[in-house]
Amino acid sequence: MRYNPVMRGIDSVTGVRERRLRGTRYSNGDARLSVGSTIRDRAVHYAAHVSEPQGAWPSEKDLCDAWESGAGHRRGQRLRTVTGSTVDVIQAGIRNSGDGPDFLGAAIVIESPGQTRRVIRGDVEMHLRATDWFAHGHETNPAFASVVLHVVEDAQEMVEIAGAPVLEVGHSTRRLNHKTTATMPKLLDLGAGEARDAAMMLDALGDARLEERAAAMEGDIAVVGPEQALYEALLRGLGYTRNMTAFQEVARLMPIDTLWGLTDGAPNDEARLARLTGLLFGAARLLPSQRNRKAQGRFPFGELTWSAFDSFTASSETEWARYPGLESLPRGSWQTFRVRPDNHPVRRMGAAVELMLQWFQGPGLLSDLYAAVSDTEDPRDAARLLIGSLVIPPTGYWATHSDFGKLRRSRPSALIGRGRALDMIATAVLPFLLAMSDLQSDVNLEQKTRQIYAVLPNPGESKASRRARHLLGGHSQRLSARRYQGFLNLTATSLNGSRESLLLPAE
Repeated sequence: MRYNPVMRGIDSVTGVRERRLRGTRYSNGDARLSVGSTIRDRAVHYAAHVSEPQGAWPSEKDLCDAWESGAGHRRGQRLRTVTGSTVDVIQAGIRNSGDGPDFLGAAIVIESPGQTRRVIRGDVEMHLRATDWFAHGHETNPAFASVVLHVVEDAQEMVEIAGAPVLEVGHSTRRLNHKTTATMPKLLDLGAGEARDAAMMLDALGDARLEERAAAMEGDIAVVGPEQALYEALLRGLGYTRNMTAFQEVARLMPIDTLWGLTDGAPNDEARLARLTGLLFGAARLLPSQRNRKAQGRFPFGELTWSAFDSFTASSETEWARYPGLESLPRGSWQTFRVRPDNHPVRRMGAAVELMLQWFQGPGLLSDLYAAVSDTEDPRDAARLLIGSLVIPPTGYWATHSDFGKLRRSRPSALIGRGRALDMIATAVLPFLLAMSDLQSDVNLEQKTRQIYAVLPNPGESKASRRARHLLGGHSQRLSARRYQGFLNLTATSLNGSRESLLLPAE
């Protein structure tokens, strides 16, 4: 087994894994009530007969706005639950526009009287009244299983809902300020200006994140083989947060061996590109014929002819039609609401096609990755080679089109830019290489992989990177990809979506 890095002052623990469909505890007694008709009836009755609280929160949206901004009172003041536990906010979470809790991926520090401080990672749900949790049916909705904190205006004597503490903010905006970035060094017991301690902690957490991914990659390699495992990881990386699963499922519906076998007989590069496009876009259900319901069943022949399309679209549709037995993703698999045009699944799939074309040509992408690591002495040079192997400039059809038959209105941009390439290296390529070094007992490959991880630049500017830099005293040069991944490890939800905690040193 590979070693686990020692985290300075932090021990991983099995977090709060209890079922979410638990009872509710009230402040007038310690008895735990089971979730059932009595609680639901009370919630429904309360919602129907009690008027809206006349306080600072005209609506739940206003409560969410205040939580997101941390607006209110003086810097650094702690929040308290109805039981008196202190709550410090490391990460307020990402506001959720879909089904599920109001804020996703929050990280909070909770310290109860007489207990160890813990970082709890999960989701945050906002309500004007605590009983709204039941009135809205959240107690039976699995999407709310990872809620770790309830923020309410009126707790209605509840001190715990579904195993998670209740933070009652009352009618005052002063009680909702958390100032996440301002209080972060204090929360982690690092002391103002102790950037060295923060860097050591983030390095350890970043190493743990790499180890976790490498272990998962080893499992994938054992099941599907090295090339398929890397192929799935790279496509997953093209999906960003909202479409990771869909991209990975495309890789499973169109395995690398199948893709290779069907394109190997193409007479030239142009034909190979058309076939790759048809197969990957077809498996993704992103071809025009698959998205246009009126046209389904009439491509490529019938009433609607290819004269309505450009030659690239026509050839892609024709290539997919050659293989009627192949499967596609179910309709509705893609998330496109509020997705930037350059991150749209169609454009990202175009990047996947170019990446696979590069993989199939010459020595191949896999050989390029190995060579970049094994044959280069300086890890910074190796990092530059890895970045160059994944960056894809605007090229071919997608340099001028944003979709099939749709010209771009803006200047051409890279299909895979430097920031996305850096993220894919940190989350897919290096975990793959580390897994292979373990499977092959290759000490040199392991050392080189870790050295590259230590010097790999941060993917780019984001809210998370700004908060991570604040931990490091505001010095951007200190924020490597390793430390950035460590910060994400600290603030992200656990991989299986359940609640998780880290112990913090006592003050």
